[in-house]
Amino acid sequence: MRSEKAIRAEIEKLEAMKPKVRRYSAFGDDHHAVIDAQVKVLEGLMTSDKSQDLLDEDFDGEYVPEIDETLDWLWGKESDSPPAPSEGWLELVQS
Repeated sequence: MRSEKAIRAEIEKLEAMKPKVRRYSAFGDDHHAVIDAQVKVLEGLMTSDKSQDLLDEDFDGEYVPEIDETLDWLWGKESDSPPAPSEGWLELVQS
């Protein structure tokens, strides 16, 4: 699991970049809602079981790959170096 310091830093990055990320995809997906869910996963140190509850509540049970990526980063070993959740949004950041 990531350190508390690393988790806090990632939450801060996600919250800072959220207003700069395009709100909706071309398919109507709400990027901001996904970022909010990623923050909930990190703040709650959620497991995959708990995150499924989040998906059921916030996304009508739809699969959201960013949640799995967040879980992989959160619970992964630092030596595995899975990408941080914020890295997935970099290409959608608007200046």
